[in-house]
Amino acid sequence: MSIEIEKKFRLTKKQREAVLARLSALGAQLKATEFEENTLYGGEQIDLSRSVLRLRRVGQRANPYLQREISYHLFDQTSAGGRN
Repeated sequence: MSIEIEKKFRLTKKQREAVLARLSALGAQLKATEFEENTLYGGEQIDLSRSVLRLRRVGQRANPYLQREISYHLFDQTSAGGRN
C-alpha cells in the first residue's frame, strides 16, 4: 500500500502570478487543463472529523479516495530513514 502526501495552498492572485512566472522561468510549459469535480461522502462508518470518502471525477474517469488524518507516531521512524 502506498502513502500519498498532498499539500494544498490557497494563493492570492499576486502569488499565483508569481508561481506561474517562476514556472515559466524554469522552462515549464502548460500541457493541459482539466476540470475536476469532487463529491464527498460520509456515513456511520466514516468519521468525518478524521476522514472523508471522495469521488473525484475528471472527464469520463472517476476515482474514489479515502483520505484519513494520520499521526506521525504510526510510522516506524527507523525503517523510514528517520531518527530514533
